This record gives sequence, structure tokens and C-alpha cells, in this order.
Amino acid sequence: MRSCAIVVGGPPSALTATKALLEVGGTTILERILAQAQPLFDEILLVGNEPGPYRHLRLPVVPDLYSYGGPLAGLHAALTTCRHSPCFVLAADMPFVTRGLIERVLEAQGGAPGAVPRVGRQHFPLCAVYNKHLAGLAAERLDKRQLDLPGFALAAGAAVVDLAGFAEPPELAMLLSDVDSPEDLLRAENWARTMR
Repeated sequence: MRSCAIVVGGPPSALTATKALLEVGGTTILERILAQAQPLFDEILLVGNEPGPYRHLRLPVVPDLYSYGGPLAGLHAALTTCRHSPCFVLAADMPFVTRGLIERVLEAQGGAPGAVPRVGRQHFPLCAVYNKHLAGLAAERLDKRQLDLPGFALAAGAAVVDLAGFAEPPELAMLLSDVDSPEDLLRAENWARTMR
């Protein structure tokens, strides 16, 4: 059995405090993610400090347990509260994550404590899988104010999943893209139109 935690929290961006609820291609980013993730997991939970906007989804919403720490605090909350191990932790502003991409990362974990995808020199620690026991390491790093996610993944001994060859570079850029600005949202809309 395995869990999936979608991190909907995070500071307000140039767009909105609830990027997960922005629409891309006529569907919210969060609903797009759920359509890909739900068939793969026995438990889905949302990590965020404002449950109100997500009540209609009837999914548990768990808050950060640290008032600081940004994404690492969200990852810690996910690993602390999920019921199953491993737990796939995913940012809620990635509208084009696919079931195939999630499966590729899950398969690559093998016996490692986690698996983090990489494209070139860039790692994607919020599109990654971690064993539940790593909540303890996340807490240690939060207590020491060591908040960088790539550093956490390295300290955890997570396997690195090189996605070269998984898809052509333009498609990979789309699959792993996030929406942090109005320009990102416009680009995502354009990509969604080409997929219809």
C-alpha cells in the first residue's frame, strides 16, 4: 500500500494563494493531478493550512506542523501524517504530471529510502517518493533550519531518477513545469490547447 500527498500550501505567489485551484484547459490544476494520481494510490491527502477551498474534494487536508520551513515543512507534514509507506509527495502547481511519470519514479525507488527525478542538473523533490520514516530526518533538518529540499533528498539517500529518455526534452519540460506566474499560466494554457 502507498500514499500520495499533494502539497497545496505555500506562500502566495504573483497569481494567488491557491494555485492548485487555477484552471488549465478548463480543469483545475489539482483536479488534473488527482485524475492521474488517484488510480495509483491507496490514500490521497492534501497538505495545506487552509482546508476551506478544498472541502468539495472530500480529501483529508493536513496542516504543516512547523510554522516555518516552506516546502520542507509540507513534506514533513505529509510523511508524518500519511498512513502508508512509501508516500509520493507532489506539488499542487504542476498541471501536466502524468500517471506514467509517477509510475516511473515509483519503479525507480527500488530498495532506496526515496526517489527524486532529475532532468539535466535540476532535481524535482516535490515530484518524488519517500519512505514514511524520513519524517524524522525532515524534522531534524527543520529544527536545524536546513530547509533546502535537494539537501534533504541527498541526506535521505534517495535514488536519483534520470528522466533523460523518458520523453523528448520539450515534453519533459511540460510534464515537470509548475505555475508560479501569470506567464507560466499562459504557457500552460497554450500547452493544454495543443493537447486537445
